[in-house]
Amino acid sequence: MTNKNILEKVACSMASCPHSDTCVRYANYLKYQTTQDTLEIISPQLLPPSQEDKDKKDCPFHLVIKKQLWAKGFQRMFDTIPSGNTRRFWHRTPFYSESSYCRAKRGAILIDPEMQQHLLELFKQNGANISIGFDEYVEQEAYVKPSSTN
Repeated sequence: MTNKNILEKVACSMASCPHSDTCVRYANYLKYQTTQDTLEIISPQLLPPSQEDKDKKDCPFHLVIKKQLWAKGFQRMFDTIPSGNTRRFWHRTPFYSESSYCRAKRGAILIDPEMQQHLLELFKQNGANISIGFDEYVEQEAYVKPSSTN
């Protein structure tokens, strides 16, 4: 199992980890161990050995909570694409289906910051006015790697 396969909601029980004071996974472990009958925990074999010095090696599973701006809809930006470039536009987007694309376009599903950057580049390549921005923005709490909180 790789790090990417381990879901954000999975807990970590390693109290000796130097990052346990800021790690969402350890906080989830403390929270759910008294309220849940079962919970998913990262296997201790996958965790780095306990370290005295935080600078030696970061834990690959360490997550923190960060507020992010998620986009809601991109109809206005789509309307600025020259009509010759709109045909089959959704096929070039990272959405897996036309229905997901349509839901995101009308604002029914939120678009994370990474996807926003990808879409902005795609809109730019197709001649859209990206200065308009997405239709709306919503602040969301997300689990992120600590290095991306800067």
